[in-house]
Amino acid sequence: MEGDIVATVPHEFGLAVTTDPNRVLAEAHRAARALKDVVSKKEKPVIMNGEQYLEFEDWQTLAKFYNVTAKVTETKYVEFPGGVRGYEAKAVAFHGPTGIDVSAAESMCLNDEDKWSTRAKYEYQNGKRVKVGEVTVPLFQLKSMAQTRACAKALRNCLAWVVVLAGYKPSVAEEMTGDESGESSKPPIKEPQKKKANAEGNTVTFVPETVSVKEGKGNNGPWTKYGVKSPDGEWFGTFDKTFGALAQEAKAADRAVVVGFEIDGKYKNIVRLTLA
Repeated sequence: MEGDIVATVPHEFGLAVTTDPNRVLAEAHRAARALKDVVSKKEKPVIMNGEQYLEFEDWQTLAKFYNVTAKVTETKYVEFPGGVRGYEAKAVAFHGPTGIDVSAAESMCLNDEDKWSTRAKYEYQNGKRVKVGEVTVPLFQLKSMAQTRACAKALRNCLAWVVVLAGYKPSVAEEMTGDESGESSKPPIKEPQKKKANAEGNTVTFVPETVSVKEGKGNNGPWTKYGVKSPDGEWFGTFDKTFGALAQEAKAADRAVVVGFEIDGKYKNIVRLTLA
């Protein structure tokens, strides 16, 4: 019968193909397309070093297609030499209708991480938000993040192959620091500002014809600038990696973008960019 597996690996080897690979891949591509449709509409995607990563809720969306969900099975407080402390969590991913576990994972969130040690403290002074110091990140937030990471990782362990088919990186966004490729996680250096002819800017929608990437080094360190060209020959620039990556994604998918820009002399600087 068409589509059936006729030849299988002898039982003595212990492994056998039990489902038509073409059918498995066809279903996976359907799930990947549906996932990409949802993720592409996110207003604030997680993009690091030019690559997009999925957050826990994105993994949950994909898991729902397969009737899979995740739950925390254990959370414990941990301490290490040097005053390092935080939480370790364990989680499982299971098939909802049957309750059968299909994956498991564990993860930590510790106070030796840049984002989970201290955070800026702000106060309003004379109507303005002013940084007044640093505060320690509360332990309950470390506990919550450890649980989130463990659940997301459990889903990742069984569904990463579908995420890759959708064109995303298979790592969990909550576990990324932003400098895995040796690049700085600091915000990109902004273009020197001149007197703006239109401080609030304008908005235009188009399918990018060209997205150029130019790198250089100035007094403040290295920089990367993205140039986005519209079909009518207009160029728009940005030093923001998120905007640059979205523009590249739109060009590859032949999708329109909504560009908010400021006119700065002869330059049109992107201040907002979203998929149309």
